[in-house]
Amino acid sequence: MTEKALMIFDLKVPGLSELLAKVDLSVHSKPYVQDCQIEAGHDIEAVGCWLKKHLNNPHTFSSYQRQAKLFLMWCSYEKGKTIGQLKVQDFEAYFDFLRNPPSFWCTDRATLRQGLQSQSWRPLVGGLSESAIRMAFSVLQSLMNYLSDSNYIRSNPLKLIKVNGQYASALENQKYQVWARMLEEDEWQVVQETLESLAEETPSQLTYKLRTQFLFALLYFLGLRVHEVANHTWKAFQFREGKWWFFVRGKGGKLGHIPVHEKLLTFAKLYRIALNKVPLPEPTEEGSLLISFEEKPLQVRQIFNIVKNIGQLASLKFKEEPLKAAKLKKLSPHWLRHLCASHQDKVGIAATMIRENLRHGSSQTTQIYLHAEESLRHEAMQKMSLKIDPKPIVKKSITQQTLIKIKLSEGPLHKGLGFKKLLDALEEGFSCYHWQPYQFDKASKIEEIESSIIPVQSIEFGYIFDDLDQSHVEAVKKMVGLEASIRLFKAEIELRDL
Repeated sequence: MTEKALMIFDLKVPGLSELLAKVDLSVHSKPYVQDCQIEAGHDIEAVGCWLKKHLNNPHTFSSYQRQAKLFLMWCSYEKGKTIGQLKVQDFEAYFDFLRNPPSFWCTDRATLRQGLQSQSWRPLVGGLSESAIRMAFSVLQSLMNYLSDSNYIRSNPLKLIKVNGQYASALENQKYQVWARMLEEDEWQVVQETLESLAEETPSQLTYKLRTQFLFALLYFLGLRVHEVANHTWKAFQFREGKWWFFVRGKGGKLGHIPVHEKLLTFAKLYRIALNKVPLPEPTEEGSLLISFEEKPLQVRQIFNIVKNIGQLASLKFKEEPLKAAKLKKLSPHWLRHLCASHQDKVGIAATMIRENLRHGSSQTTQIYLHAEESLRHEAMQKMSLKIDPKPIVKKSITQQTLIKIKLSEGPLHKGLGFKKLLDALEEGFSCYHWQPYQFDKASKIEEIESSIIPVQSIEFGYIFDDLDQSHVEAVKKMVGLEASIRLFKAEIELRDL
C-alpha cells in the first residue's frame, strides 16, 4: 500500500498498490481564478468545502463523501487530471469505469465493510448498476455546479450531458423495478402474520416483538427511509390542534410532517410501556425511536437486519411457491416505503397528498409508486364498454409552435423553493396544452439556484407550445404573471413563433 494518500477532512483515502498516483491533487490543482469564492487552494480542499454544506444531514454527507472519495481517487490514480482539466469525454469515461472497473479496484463486501483497517481494502466490489450510476451522476452534478458557481473551476462539463439522457433517472424503468419489489396481497398478509406470531413468552421476547411491530408500523404508515428511522427521536411525534403528526428531516435535509395513523400510535404506546416510558411521547423528548437491549440506538444496519429476518421467516410460509419465497427473502425497509405509497393510492388518497406524505421533490417520482398494483385496476377497467367500433384516427399535424420565454427577477428570500413551487403550479396549469420545456431541465435549474453562493439576480427559462391560438396565448401569459406575482417574482414574458 502506498504511503501517499488523499485527504478529505481527517479521513485518509489510500492509493492502490498496483498504481502510482499520476497527479497529486494537493499540489497540481488550484482555483481557476484568484478571487475564487471559497477558501480552497486545491481540489481536495474544494471538495471539502462542498461536503461541509451537507454536515447537518449525516446520511447525505456519508453518501456524498463516499462518492467524492472515489471520484478523487479516479482523478489521481486512473485519469491523471485535476478536476478543472476534466472534459465531457472524461466524465463519460468515469461512468464507464464505474460500470466496469479494473479488478484491482475491487474487493469483496466483507473486506469493504472492514474499511481501511484491511490491507486488502478497495473502494468497489464490482461494476455499479444503472441506478447507482444515476446517483453518481447526480452527486457529481451537485459538486461541479458548486465548484463552477464559486469560480473554482471555469465551467461544469456535466451540463453538456443531457439530464434526460443516458445518465438521468429513467422513471419508467424505476416504475418496473418498484413493481418487482411490491408485496402482493398474500405476501403482505403473511408478513403481518409473521409479526403477530413472534414469540412473547419472556420479557425480552415481548420487547423484541413490540419493537419489531413498531418498526414495521413506522415504515408502513409513515413511509420513512431507513436512515430516517435511525436518526429521529421521540420528539418527532408532535400533537398539534388535536392531531398527531410525525415531523421529519429527510433526504437532502428536506423538512416534512406526516399524519400519524391511530394504529401506529397504539404500537408506539405498547413499545414505550415495555421500555418503562409513559405511553405518549413528550414534545421535547430525546432518545432514539428504537433501542437495543443494551439501551443503545439501533443503527441502520441493525434495522435492516430486523426487517430482513422477518422476510426470511415469512418466506417459510411459501414452501410450495419458490418465487414468492425468494422474493420475501429480499425484503428490505425500502420495500415498505413502496407499499406505503401504493396502498395510499389504493384507498383513494390524492396523489398530491401522497407526494407530501412521501416527501418527494417531484410529482413524477410519486407516479412511480402509484399504479404499482396494476391487476386490480386492469380487472376493473374490463367492466367498461363502448357500443361503437374503434376506427383509425389520423393524428393532427402541428401547424405552429410558440416559444414563451420567461425572465424572473426579484422574488422571495428562498428563490430556489419559490421557483420550484412556481414551476409546479405552471406545469399543472399547462396540463390542457401540448408543451415541452425549452432548453432547460427543471431539477438541474432548481439545483443551480439553490447551490449558488452568489444571490441569483434573474432566472431565465421557457416553454414551447403547440398550436396556441391568440386567446390561449393570453391565458398562458396571464397564468405566468399571476403565479409569478404570488411568489413575489417580477416576470418578463417574450413570445416568438417558431
